[in-house]
Amino acid sequence: MKKVLIIAVSCLLTVCMLAGCADNTQTPSEEQEAVITDNAGGTDLPSLDNYEDSFLDLITYMTEAGIIKGEGTDLTANAIGAKQGKRFTMSVGPSKYYIELYEYTDQTTDKAKSVIENARNDHSFSLFDITESVTQNTYAVVSDNGKYLLLYSDTSTSDSAVQRQRNAESAMRNYCDNI
Repeated sequence: MKKVLIIAVSCLLTVCMLAGCADNTQTPSEEQEAVITDNAGGTDLPSLDNYEDSFLDLITYMTEAGIIKGEGTDLTANAIGAKQGKRFTMSVGPSKYYIELYEYTDQTTDKAKSVIENARNDHSFSLFDITESVTQNTYAVVSDNGKYLLLYSDTSTSDSAVQRQRNAESAMRNYCDNI
């Protein structure tokens, strides 16, 4: 009887441990996802007086412009030749969209050159030598100096999704062109 009890407790502990390790990446945490109830970002962009040319200031500016919300998630930016990157997940009703911001400090590597060139030429980029866009619904915008990259991806193709994409690009270009 003692052995049966030990085996039962061991099985129960194993099940609990495995349940605790389950992959729950399909449901972002509150820190990773922000719910946007308006048309994110409008025509009124914040003044650039208090900003410097830095990745942190770009994130702050995009937040104050209403383009992104939340803390974002750090990304493995070196996969696309960047120094650092953050992903912001937002939702409007049933639609989810993602904005990724990257900073390039060394634009001379082959991977960085490739991503920046693709973003400039056709608003997409290739990853791991795949010539097509990474996803069909990802829009890439790179600053004129190549230092910053914005990726916009949306589960919706509605007019409001297109407007959110335009607002994100407009805010990033305003920051990069005028800082």
